[in-house]
Amino acid sequence: MTPFPFSSFKTPSSPLPSPFFSSFPLSPSLFPYSWRSTITLSFLLLLFFLPFCPSSLASSPSQAALDALQKRIGYTFKSPGLLRRAVTHPSYSRDNYRPLGVLGLHAVRAVVSLRALAADPDASPGDLARRVADDTDGDACAADGLGLRLQALVRVAARTNASAPVVLCGAFRAVLGAVALDAGDVDACGDVFRRVHARGVGRGGAVSAAW
Repeated sequence: MTPFPFSSFKTPSSPLPSPFFSSFPLSPSLFPYSWRSTITLSFLLLLFFLPFCPSSLASSPSQAALDALQKRIGYTFKSPGLLRRAVTHPSYSRDNYRPLGVLGLHAVRAVVSLRALAADPDASPGDLARRVADDTDGDACAADGLGLRLQALVRVAARTNASAPVVLCGAFRAVLGAVALDAGDVDACGDVFRRVHARGVGRGGAVSAAW
């Protein structure tokens, strides 16, 4: 069999014409956006979405700040992550303080109710409810949160006011809930509440008769 004469095969000096690509010439008009336009568009998008992003630099508490908070409340956490979650607002993360706030609210209401009934076993249901509300309602717990300077610690989104009463109240209740969960009982939560609230840290010395 005679071998194929590869030496006789010649590569064309110019590429074969392509009817497809020749019908779609690459023209600068097909790419009207320059690199300057790309940078400008990216900058505008950043300005639009920045307010919706968590302000981590301004609102992420340092370990030193959390240590100072533990000194103010008189309790040292075995699981510091609970305290960090207690100062995380729902606008900042899904892993936020709401569940701890529910626990803290019910724990402190139980503690206040117990002390109020111990001080006055004949208190009427209405009187007991009033005493509990006086110590644990929104205004009282927001004032306690302000006294602990939680507005400087709570992590919120850029458009959320960390000094708003509802934010301070939620954070304070969450701190109490974190204490109860970390300690495994409500007694430690009650001790922290008594130190913060009964000493007038957030209410200028106004103390309920239950304390």
